[in-house]
Amino acid sequence: MKTKSNLNGDVFHKKYNQLIHPFIHSNDLNDIYVSGYHEDNGKNTACYWLNGTRTDLDVPAGTTGSVAACITVQGDTVCIAGAYAVDDKLRACYWLNGTRIDLNVPAGTVFAGITCSLPSGITIQGKNIYISGAYTDSKKFTACYWINGTRTDLDGAFASGITVQGNDVYVSGINAIGDKFSACYWLNGTKADLNIPAGADIDFVSGIAVHENNIYIAGTYDIGGTFKACYWSNGTRIELGGALSTGITVQDKNILVAGRYASGHKFTACYWINGTRTDLAIPEHYNSQDLFDIGGIIVQENKTYVVGTYTANNKFKAGYWLNGTRINLDVNLLISSTQAFGMAVVAK
Repeated sequence: MKTKSNLNGDVFHKKYNQLIHPFIHSNDLNDIYVSGYHEDNGKNTACYWLNGTRTDLDVPAGTTGSVAACITVQGDTVCIAGAYAVDDKLRACYWLNGTRIDLNVPAGTVFAGITCSLPSGITIQGKNIYISGAYTDSKKFTACYWINGTRTDLDGAFASGITVQGNDVYVSGINAIGDKFSACYWLNGTKADLNIPAGADIDFVSGIAVHENNIYIAGTYDIGGTFKACYWSNGTRIELGGALSTGITVQDKNILVAGRYASGHKFTACYWINGTRTDLAIPEHYNSQDLFDIGGIIVQENKTYVVGTYTANNKFKAGYWLNGTRINLDVNLLISSTQAFGMAVVAK
């Protein structure tokens, strides 16, 4: 009997790396967009929140699960990249102001018994929509990016982030060398490798930012079973300690990296500014809580936003931090879990 693919449980978390509490209104003067999913009766549904109000995203009939992985907003255009599972296939797509557009991959790509394509980053430049990601066949992963739905393959395994400056397209990602993975980025399709210590293996490259012609990339490597967060500035690696980095941005001359670090058997959310760490708290009255995942980081008008999800009584709770204050996203009381992946902040 064939098993239906879905975006729940182990299948979902492998592909995206991984107690209802009321929404706390922040009185922010910016519009806050967060992409993710909510779970209802065992099914994940792609959605986004605007200032705490959730909007579900269209998927085909028969979809067994979906996720909104990343989001960008330009003017009146809201663009979200994600994926949905239907007919034993995991399909990459994006939603343009709510209208779903599928992203093309070669026929017959297979991973874990399902057709699989995954978006990871999104940006808009002028009238063009850029999305980074990957697809797989029975032998390897292939990094790629799409411009307005047209795919360009890259020499690598996975593209994890994308940004555009003028006519230059920058993509961060991972290259596979035998059974080892290495960090890299592509500038207009030309790959440049990023160094990690001898004997280390790259865990993930989590984002890219370009500021004044300088290239900044966040990542995490594994050495001797210990994860080490870092970022590269024009190819030079800067260590952040025993942790995982999940996103990067640059404001003026300040380099901000989001991530998490281990504290006993739990993770603590944090971010670094020029290498100095600031911890991010979760509500104290949930003493059973643990951090599940951290997404990206944004600075807007001297406000620092970090998107992320923690667990409470085995339930995922989506939300973000604004200058260190945790803001949970409101959910229907019948919905058991929510998770946040992407974020966009726009001045009202």
